[in-house]
Amino acid sequence: MKWLLLEKRREQVFLLSLMMFSVGPLVRWLVVGMGPSKNIFEYVFSNLPELLFGFFLIMNLRSLQECFNRRRLELIIYLYIILTSSVTALYTSFDEWMSVFYGFKMTYFPMLIFFVMSVQKKYILKVWNAYVVVYTFFSILFHFFCLDVERRFVQESGHAFGEYFIPRMGGFLFTPVPFSMMLSFSVIYYIVKILRGEDKWKYWLFLVLLMTGLSFSVTRTGILGIIAVSFFLMLRTKEYWKVIRIIVMFIVIFVIVMNGSFKALYWLGDSTKETLSMNERVSRVKLWKGALKEFLESPILGHGMGHAGAGAIKYFSKDSQNIKASVHSTDGWYFKELNELGLINFVLLVFFFYRSINKDIFGEDVYIFELSVLLFVMISSVFNNLLDFFPLNALVYLIVSKNEKDVC
Repeated sequence: MKWLLLEKRREQVFLLSLMMFSVGPLVRWLVVGMGPSKNIFEYVFSNLPELLFGFFLIMNLRSLQECFNRRRLELIIYLYIILTSSVTALYTSFDEWMSVFYGFKMTYFPMLIFFVMSVQKKYILKVWNAYVVVYTFFSILFHFFCLDVERRFVQESGHAFGEYFIPRMGGFLFTPVPFSMMLSFSVIYYIVKILRGEDKWKYWLFLVLLMTGLSFSVTRTGILGIIAVSFFLMLRTKEYWKVIRIIVMFIVIFVIVMNGSFKALYWLGDSTKETLSMNERVSRVKLWKGALKEFLESPILGHGMGHAGAGAIKYFSKDSQNIKASVHSTDGWYFKELNELGLINFVLLVFFFYRSINKDIFGEDVYIFELSVLLFVMISSVFNNLLDFFPLNALVYLIVSKNEKDVC
């Protein structure tokens, strides 16, 4: 009976992990302060989302065991990637084993959700997206009335407080990119709700609020990604008038947030054009070229787990002569994975995803939300490391997986 009770509570544990992630930086700052963890309490407190996700996996132990038996090839590929990339990393820097643990925790640990079966996606998405709406409302209030506190937090964490036309908003994450990604999933969720005929006034109100928060983040990937997905949905659903209204509404909200200036709108298109044309003046282009150079240093085996992206920045300095790491692969997940895993393991990872994703989402319109999220993630991953934002990446894998027949 106790085990059955736990099974009923597992979705709530996963939701709690997501919620702890969304307010984690603020709560940690208030309780523990900034800087690295100094004792076991601070370390545990700082990793509550990860611990809750681990507890969620334990609660699904029977499901995991059944899935491992069914998907032995996927499990072998997964373990092979983890083992070889860990060995590569430890071979070059055995003393920095924490970087390997960090890389596993952020990128590969959440992939275990691919092996979980019979999860209530409908319930998780309904509760989570309702929570994101409330979260966005309070984030906007905080941004308006506690801007100095927000600026102080960002500066104390060692980052520059971003301003593109207006002060950028990062919600209670205090980081615009993951905040905008979190909101983008919910925007897609409510757009699909409307296009499916659930044309309720509250869904339009939710979209206005979420698009306002997304505009305040001034994150090009999120804003342009939503517009691209909207056009895709227009072609797929043939709901031309509804989608045009949504896109126009988003543009109007963005212009209003930018104090009525159309310069920001022009900047969105012009900066994207310069990036795609590989203009040397664009900082992201410089990072891409640096990441490519680092990939060519070790194209077959890569630099090892935790030696690329945020892990490389966290544990290895840019002027290090003894440790090979990719410190430039922070603005593109594909570059980050190529540098971390090398070409062979990267191909295996793509094959692992192909085997794990629900193939029905490519053909059946009932899976239009799942397909839209997958499209958004594939586009975003060119420009940022979305799939390193734990546990948002676990939510993505849950949405696109073939583990459960429930249609979202």
